[in-house]
Amino acid sequence: GDVIVGTEDGMSSIRLSNRVHQILYKNMSRSIVMKLLGRKVGYHALSNKIYSLWKPSNPITIMDLKSDCYLVKLQEEVDYVRALTEGPWIVFSHYLTVQPWSKYFSTSQLFPSSVKSIGEMIGRVIKLDDNTSSALWGRFVYLAVMVDLNKPLVYRIKVDDPPLWSYEKVVYDFVFLGEAMR
Repeated sequence: GDVIVGTEDGMSSIRLSNRVHQILYKNMSRSIVMKLLGRKVGYHALSNKIYSLWKPSNPITIMDLKSDCYLVKLQEEVDYVRALTEGPWIVFSHYLTVQPWSKYFSTSQLFPSSVKSIGEMIGRVIKLDDNTSSALWGRFVYLAVMVDLNKPLVYRIKVDDPPLWSYEKVVYDFVFLGEAMR
């Protein structure tokens, strides 16, 4: 059957068939996980701001997850792509991070130990943000990286996250230090 109910290690358990999992994943195909960095905002205020920024062509569903994360389900592919690619999004003077939903997403997941190595693909890592190093952002990372402007900027990085891989968009915020760094 599609649903198998039982007991494992003294606890009730439920197992769903691959077919049911595929239906669930398809239902989540245009879902985004978002988090407003550095500020807590009420659900309704954030929802109103998302509607005004993204201007979706059809209604969206926003669900409050734990750890100040939200799940956003969009109906149209064009709205989904716009939300993921047209940022960075600023809400009440704070960055709103967005990423595609993944069946492996967890609001309590620690950031990968290889964050510094990923940053070094861009340039010399000067600083990991304190919130990043204490894993308060989950999968979102903020780095200070020294970039050689005589070389092309890295705009995407392929991140291997077995058994899946993804391209992560790199966003730059420039501070020019001038002659002092030569």
